[in-house]
Amino acid sequence: MAITNTKERLIKRWSEILEETKEDIPRLAEKYGVEHFRSVGYYANGLKDQYARVARLDYLLNNDIASFKKNLELEAECQIELFEIFENRKPTDPPNPGLDPMAPSFFTMLNFCELLDALASSNMENAMCIASYMGGRSEIEDKYDDEFTLSMGYSLKYVVENNDIQLQLWLPRLKAVCEDPKYDVGEFIGYYLLLAALLEHNLEKVNLAFTALIDNHKKRCKKPKKDYPFGVGFYDSPEADLFVWGIGLANLCRYYGLEVTINDPLIPAELIIPVVESNERIT
Repeated sequence: MAITNTKERLIKRWSEILEETKEDIPRLAEKYGVEHFRSVGYYANGLKDQYARVARLDYLLNNDIASFKKNLELEAECQIELFEIFENRKPTDPPNPGLDPMAPSFFTMLNFCELLDALASSNMENAMCIASYMGGRSEIEDKYDDEFTLSMGYSLKYVVENNDIQLQLWLPRLKAVCEDPKYDVGEFIGYYLLLAALLEHNLEKVNLAFTALIDNHKKRCKKPKKDYPFGVGFYDSPEADLFVWGIGLANLCRYYGLEVTINDPLIPAELIIPVVESNERIT
């Protein structure tokens, strides 16, 4: 895949970042293993970010498809382990000096970011596991989530779980928040359009939704991070050349039997799975 949108200065910097990250991962993983419980949240969260970075840069700079998929899988596995430890913690577990091993903010509906990355890896089992752990933590959601992260997170959770009843409840909320100027997330309307088309299992609408999704993603990539809510802006980032969440959603469409057609280098065909027959899907 050719990098078409990015300035040469960024490509050079990305190469340096990729090399530094690959060198840092073993050191971080070693600390994670030695201090597993005491700082599990801190190190797992750090590893998660490193794997996500390597996946994107290794593909963009080296066209390494295997690295893209494997590192996104490793990111998902870190998130799954965080969920598992959080769910199985005991009141008698020792307090953590200095670092909170299980900070509640690790378990908000903003985990939709990891869910989309898991879908992009083509590992539907990991995606479904993350979706199953997301949500149901009202105290955390009341403190950390707003209407956007709630509606986006739950809509994605239920589309992955193929839960049409719940999806019909959350999609109107996602549409409303995307159309409300006070949230300033109008560029996410393509996600709503796509999930609504998936709910109808309507291939024509799905293909139209991808046009809106990609167009808005390009707008979002031009918006400086400081001007974008939730700190997930993509200005001067690899996402200007590789729409990872779009890849994840394309994989989801193919998984549910829709032969989505996308003609844009932001979503390379070689990263999208073939259509999955119903008898091959995970239940």
